[in-house]
Amino acid sequence: MYEELIREYYPEGEKALSMMRFRALVSCLTAKERSEFTLKMVKSSINLKQRDFITGLVIKDMKLELGAYHFFMLKKLVRIVQTNPYRYAQRAAKILETVCDSIVLNKKYTELILNSFLESSYLSHRNRAYKLYKIINYKTFGEVIAEAWFKLEDWNAFIFIIYNFPDHYLNKHFDEFREILKKDEYYSYVLRRLYSRVSSYPDKLELIKQEDEITHAWIYGKNKMKMSDEEALELWSKYSNSDRAGLLLWVFGQCGLWNVLSKIELD
Repeated sequence: MYEELIREYYPEGEKALSMMRFRALVSCLTAKERSEFTLKMVKSSINLKQRDFITGLVIKDMKLELGAYHFFMLKKLVRIVQTNPYRYAQRAAKILETVCDSIVLNKKYTELILNSFLESSYLSHRNRAYKLYKIINYKTFGEVIAEAWFKLEDWNAFIFIIYNFPDHYLNKHFDEFREILKKDEYYSYVLRRLYSRVSSYPDKLELIKQEDEITHAWIYGKNKMKMSDEEALELWSKYSNSDRAGLLLWVFGQCGLWNVLSKIELD
């Protein structure tokens, strides 16, 4: 039935079905037929909206019951990512990414899909893996992702490392990562994330304080660390006229410094 759907309504050069009729036809398919149709559509002429609709139905099917035909479909899609021309590989990769983002698969298939992305020569495929940070296990994929940064210079791999690698790893590479991020003000938010992640290391916290006292205070506020009234009032005396004074007030609130906030006089 699914083969007829593509052959009858999507011959080369002819106008595609209306979306409503297409949805109705696909809805007539069984879960097994939809999984088979998913493989067929990767190399068919149906458009993006139609592919997304079919993918959505397949995911609903998978949530209801994972059949052997679904795992067969996943393996075939991985194979397409690994061996087919870029256009088809991209379509298959998008389906796999959507599935991983929507369904908890077993370890075997999760690793199979992520490996197909991370080992790809295409940056777009590797970027799909970095976006699936919730299911990436550091012990399994940490070395591969680190290599993607240090050897391939994948920027998204670098961002992934800052946000998701263990604190001890960031502490080890702190000086190197800090210098990279300080080169571009656009990534100041990533630099702050790095500072926050290494805040449990006293030497790094002291270095940050020497570099920027307000950022140092922000770390205290973000992590709800204890700050004395004396320290807070000294900071306010130095930076009350700064354009970051509002950030200090936020910090004092996060640190629970009621007495300090009561003593501060605002113009």
